[in-house]
Amino acid sequence: MKKILFRIAAVAIAASVAMSCGNKKSSKSEATDAAAAEPVAEAAASEEEKLPEGPCTLEFDLFSVDVPAGWKILSKDSHDLKIGLGTDYYNDEQIRFQEHTYQDLDDALKVRRGLSQTKDLGKLTFGSTTFYAFEDPTPELNLLVKANDKNEYVEAQVRRAAYKGESYKSILSTLKIKK
Repeated sequence: MKKILFRIAAVAIAASVAMSCGNKKSSKSEATDAAAAEPVAEAAASEEEKLPEGPCTLEFDLFSVDVPAGWKILSKDSHDLKIGLGTDYYNDEQIRFQEHTYQDLDDALKVRRGLSQTKDLGKLTFGSTTFYAFEDPTPELNLLVKANDKNEYVEAQVRRAAYKGESYKSILSTLKIKK
């Protein structure tokens, strides 16, 4: 009987040790995962820091635009740019530029004109560029301009706070379409 009790106790101890070792391995792997994630987070943060600030000129396939002093590049990829004085969409001035190489300008105009909440402002000119202009109820100004013979277009979205100000007009006047 003693042998059976010793065997049961030995099995219980072995199981307990195995479980605690498993937990240690788990916590070690969690610590390793956390340590590995830190450089990734730091790399993402440093990449954000590498985005230029104005004054500068940014070039895209279909257009170029000047970013004035004081304005920051909030996000940028090959077809999309967001600039602003801050990161708060509701309270900071922001403008977003997008190349639409996948959609026809005429189709986009039909959609905009068909939206009951959107006001068609006709054509507005800033600098040497004439845009089709629409106002959303937020309010937000959306401007579309033909980019090439394929009827691809560039869209500029003047976000809430920027639309209430005047600085967006000088920025839009620097937009140049590459035909």
